Amino acid sequence: MQFTVGDDGSLPMGPMRFLGTQIQDDIVLLDIRDNTMWLDAGLVTFAADWSFNFDVGMSFLEIHGPVPRVKEENIISRAEQFLMRLQPGEQFRRTNWTMTVGNRLDTSTETYPEWGPDRGTIATDPDMPDKLHLRVEVQHLIRLPHTGVLLFLIRSYLLPLRDIAKVPTWREKFGHVLAELPDDMAEYKGIIRYRKAASDWLLAG
Repeated sequence: MQFTVGDDGSLPMGPMRFLGTQIQDDIVLLDIRDNTMWLDAGLVTFAADWSFNFDVGMSFLEIHGPVPRVKEENIISRAEQFLMRLQPGEQFRRTNWTMTVGNRLDTSTETYPEWGPDRGTIATDPDMPDKLHLRVEVQHLIRLPHTGVLLFLIRSYLLPLRDIAKVPTWREKFGHVLAELPDDMAEYKGIIRYRKAASDWLLAG
């Protein structure tokens, strides 16, 4: 369809909603005020164990406050300064991972009653290799040229342990990552109750 840049009336719906119908990624807008990034708006349907409704309006540091070790190691402050230095039109890509029981993409905290209980039973489930998925987010951050706002795009991919094990290098690597992940990080990712079972299965070959 055709529309006029800057004219919301030329779109069939609001600009954010329209953008959400054109791409697969979740969308977050981070504005910069007072030398700090703020989560001002977004369209998020596939949150991985977090709540957009809770986080909107928070600063970048507040959003990442629950992450273990970030304050002591100053990781988030350095990441924020790096992102704020992106120039208009520049982009940065990173990946993030966790695990999900089943192939559900929406694991927001609002829907926890629908998927959370599975975390307590998957370790002893004989179908664990098929039900337990590695979840990888490919994230892009782009400084928009007209406004200077950071566009944060998140696209999620799921792969069951059964498929990971088909590639020996992946099987061994992920098995060791799970085994060696510090407890506080495993707790933060929500995988501490089943990560040993998953690691043992992978490393057993």
